Amino acid sequence: MQAATIEVISSGAFYATMNELKPIFEEKTGHTIHLSSGSSMGASETSIPNRLKRGETFDLIILASNQLDKMIADDFAVKGSRVDLVHSSIGMMVKKGQPKSDISTQAKFDKVLLDAKSIGTLQVRVERI
Repeated sequence: MQAATIEVISSGAFYATMNELKPIFEEKTGHTIHLSSGSSMGASETSIPNRLKRGETFDLIILASNQLDKMIADDFAVKGSRVDLVHSSIGMMVKKGQPKSDISTQAKFDKVLLDAKSIGTLQVRVERI
């Protein structure tokens, strides 16, 4: 079998995992992975949907499921080829006794973050499926 270069693009959420798996895959298969990154959505020139719309091609696309479904619907990915790699959730909470933050729009979410006196994070386990 002839070695191939596999073009992969991944959103930030899974990019680090792909970067760790890349040398293992390459060593075991002899194939090379050219790994690119981009956001799952947004107006940025580097977002995965915008890169696909500009005609960039990839053998493997890894991004948020709702955006992947849109890419499949728009014929940028093969229908029936979707495989869920992980289930992950992101949540937000406020300190007990404080009013619930309005994060119903991007602008309101940004304002909540910018106005916050402090922001904490909680690391959670991502379950691979």
